[in-house]
Amino acid sequence: MERDADGFMSGPASKPESSDAKAASPVAGPSPTAVTDLIKSSFDVKVTLADQQADPDSPLYSVKSFDELGLHSDLLRGIYDMNFSKPSKIQERALPLLLRDPQVLL
Repeated sequence: MERDADGFMSGPASKPESSDAKAASPVAGPSPTAVTDLIKSSFDVKVTLADQQADPDSPLYSVKSFDELGLHSDLLRGIYDMNFSKPSKIQERALPLLLRDPQVLL
């Protein structure tokens, strides 16, 4: 296997060492590089912005309604009484972050 520019191992697996070469090796066990070598995945994973915005654990999570924020019913009633029907684009993204951990942003 060969290491590519990103440091991943790729290509065909190397041939196993002969028993003579193993016996002559001064270090027992796997080589230091064998433990840390990563094998490059052949899977191509695509994650879209919409996927990240739909994941509540993502920092890019966004909501399409005030109801999705889990606000107290009195607060929701006040929002709707002031004729707000849905969050603005910035509120869709910012409010979930602010409500998740308000201490971080202080």
